[in-house]
Amino acid sequence: MSTVYHSQTDGQPEATNKTLEGYLRCSVRDNPKTWSNWLTMVKYYYNTNYHTSLESTLFEATYVYLPPSLTDYIPGSTNNQVVEDQLQ
Repeated sequence: MSTVYHSQTDGQPEATNKTLEGYLRCSVRDNPKTWSNWLTMVKYYYNTNYHTSLESTLFEATYVYLPPSLTDYIPGSTNNQVVEDQLQ
């Protein structure tokens, strides 16, 4: 646990935030106001990315099994228009 502006922390929260900011910056480069729409995907990418210090993914270290893979989107694969719009 750490607090903001507390000089005695190890810097890990700041390093993680910097990484997540970089992922978000790459995702929203043309439309920065949409950053909140990308948080779920950025979190998924970070948690399913291999971390050398753990020698596994954060997901695998937490849940002790491999993370589920994302399936490809097939246009028209759902009858729900709201879901179809979200997937597009």
